[in-house]
Amino acid sequence: MSSAAAEPVDAASAGAGDSAPFVPGTSGEPRRKYPSRFRRARSMLLDVMGDSLDKTQARLKKMRPELPAWNVGDAVEIEYAFERGDAAPAVIRGSIVGRRRKGLDSSFVLKNEMGDDVITARIPVMSPLLRSMRVMRRNHVRGGKRVRRAQLTYLEQRPVSDFRVTVDTKEEWEHALEAKIRRELQRSGRNWGSKSVAEEKAKIFKTGKGVVRVDAGMDFSKAEVARASVAAKAKRAGAGAASGKAAKGGASRK
Repeated sequence: MSSAAAEPVDAASAGAGDSAPFVPGTSGEPRRKYPSRFRRARSMLLDVMGDSLDKTQARLKKMRPELPAWNVGDAVEIEYAFERGDAAPAVIRGSIVGRRRKGLDSSFVLKNEMGDDVITARIPVMSPLLRSMRVMRRNHVRGGKRVRRAQLTYLEQRPVSDFRVTVDTKEEWEHALEAKIRRELQRSGRNWGSKSVAEEKAKIFKTGKGVVRVDAGMDFSKAEVARASVAAKAKRAGAGAASGKAAKGGASRK
């Protein structure tokens, strides 16, 4: 009895007909790898959000002026409308104590003291309800010193008075003006104490002249000085009216 040696059979050629089974890995082509369905969905979502972000930024450029550069610790004044068609948005002031960078969901947290209450609000940056922003003073929370990222956790533990921002809060240009007046007084050999600086600043607000010149090349503009002058006059007028009423009340009691 003769026995034939078993020969290996090629799996690709096994079965000459069309009904031959397909064996993976025998075609010679590398197997194609597909990304996970979760990764594909995430990339699609990021593309959609990026496209929406570009469209939102282009639309906001036509609706409001470009927002200035700001950071945590700054004192700002914003105009915020509580309704889409509000023609007179509310003016809100406060110190920025938090910032979130997340595309369309970017926002910042404002904190301020009003009377005996502490107000905290999260303002969305990409919202059309945010009409404008103006930085009143840089690093207001720490008195002009830079707020480092490592200190953000401890901002809530600072006194509430550090976050207070009112219409009378000194702005960045006013601090620059006082520093320039102080340097000029010191250079000319005159008294450069706080009282002398305040008197010289009041003189500049009233007449536009003093130890420093009010021109466009300085850190503040004529419009800001004029606005401060009007505010100072209104404040003096209000104080005069209050003293007049007090005097009349004292005379009537007599």
